[in-house]
Amino acid sequence: MALGATPGAIVKTVVGEGLKLASVGLVGGVLASLVPGRYLESELYEVSTTNPLTLCGAVLVMLVATTLASLVPSLRGARVEPADVLHAG
Repeated sequence: MALGATPGAIVKTVVGEGLKLASVGLVGGVLASLVPGRYLESELYEVSTTNPLTLCGAVLVMLVATTLASLVPSLRGARVEPADVLHAG
């Protein structure tokens, strides 16, 4: 903000970076879950390890959690006066 960024731009940047990291982790996690899932499928009763509804639900929950986890600190940071931060450091 000291260099001209708006509070909205700060929130957008922080949440966007959080979602980028979460997306990479989610893609890797889903792919990594498919391999051991084939072996565990014989242990599960009437449940498919590649159930699209379950995978999409898990991805959605993680994206919501990531959004909230990055939104709260970004909103706090957007309310801080740049001069106070510069004087404190």
